[in-house]
Amino acid sequence: MKRVGAAITIVLWTLCLCFSPSMSLHAMGKKHTEQKQTLCPDCSKPIDLRYYVDFLNKRIFCCGPDCHDKIAENPEKYVRILQDGGITLEDVGK
Repeated sequence: MKRVGAAITIVLWTLCLCFSPSMSLHAMGKKHTEQKQTLCPDCSKPIDLRYYVDFLNKRIFCCGPDCHDKIAENPEKYVRILQDGGITLEDVGK
């Protein structure tokens, strides 16, 4: 009976590890599908392609002129926010 209990425990732990978020493809360093930016990084409204800030060959889109000015003051902060959220920023042509 103890062997059956031990086997069940091992199987359950194995399943927990397999489905653990820390064992996801992202956590293991594997790339997942790219996610394009659809929301303004400052206010989370839908982006307007007419408003953007270019920073280190990356384009940060925003929703309008107010957020554009705020993002332009500190673009590094918003690049980090977007990349931490899994967003792939558009490359700016050189």
